[in-house]
Amino acid sequence: MAENRSHNRSGSSGISFGAFPEGVSDHCFTIVSEVILVPQPLNSTTKTILIVEDDELFRKSLVTFIRSLGYTVLTADSAERALEKLAERTADLVLTDLQLPGLNGIELAKAVRSSEDIPVILISGFLSDEKRGAAKEAGIEILLRKPADLMQLAAKLDELLAEGERV
Repeated sequence: MAENRSHNRSGSSGISFGAFPEGVSDHCFTIVSEVILVPQPLNSTTKTILIVEDDELFRKSLVTFIRSLGYTVLTADSAERALEKLAERTADLVLTDLQLPGLNGIELAKAVRSSEDIPVILISGFLSDEKRGAAKEAGIEILLRKPADLMQLAAKLDELLAEGERV
């Protein structure tokens, strides 16, 4: 059974138990905070995601969330550092911001896609039609707008990484 927690204003928590919908098991979820249930990947193979984000607070938030999904996480604060990391170790997916110091996220995607078939998700608060077109030309599979919808991000990660397993 799933455990749902709620808090009253005094800070004490109450626990209620309820059933998940048919076909969904309670061990497929992790409580990330007191109010969010996060789907867990069902495969036992750990995938590695490289997060490229120059905003330290947002990068740390993404790291915490993506690790809670069961993925291994690498980080870089610039496209150049991301390329250095990829030279040292492979990643199964790159999640990058658009606006980075030095090369931007689209230029990073072009560099990554020129040598490897790694899916790239671009996340940004600045997605003009021009940038969307350039992102598609660079082979970026998914564009997400900041602030990120974490459940949408989790679904997109699972979708892209599952596609890689079917090839």
